[in-house]
Amino acid sequence: TLAGNIATASPIGDALPLLLSLDSRIKIQTSKSIKIIPLSDFFLSYRRTKLKNGEFLFSVQIPINKQNHFKAYKISRRFDDDISSVCASFNFLIKKNKILKANVAYGGMSEIPKRAKAIEKALTNSTFSEDIFLKAQKLITKDFSPIDDMRASKNYRIEIARNLLMKFFYEINMKRNIRIN
Repeated sequence: TLAGNIATASPIGDALPLLLSLDSRIKIQTSKSIKIIPLSDFFLSYRRTKLKNGEFLFSVQIPINKQNHFKAYKISRRFDDDISSVCASFNFLIKKNKILKANVAYGGMSEIPKRAKAIEKALTNSTFSEDIFLKAQKLITKDFSPIDDMRASKNYRIEIARNLLMKFFYEINMKRNIRIN
């Protein structure tokens, strides 16, 4: 379930980067009340969350802005039904060729799924251009230091994360999906 995906806090949970880039919030039922927190504040460390004993995830709020450009990508060894090596999600508000909001989130790049704050900062209030995206992609190592494991090496993950950022740019710029077989 979506709540199970969130509560297990797996760094490679496929829904988590998507929810993070969408600025999702979660409602947590405590013994006395319901508290609402941004999903980006929920993950503490590897498979550790802000849930305390006796609390449970009550619901998920996913704000949808139809003006935004939203895309998500999953890279895995097999095409269907496999654990991600890297999962990326992008949610941008672009008006008159200016990036007003840039939300970039990755899974598989850290001990927790998280937003790429350095990249977001570099892109926000910039012109939507290939040049600015090429500069921003170099910031991936400011936000992430992935591990080597059986799914992918650190260097592969960094390269894929950079390439997915550029794929997002090209797909939005060309107004079509890009598929490489």
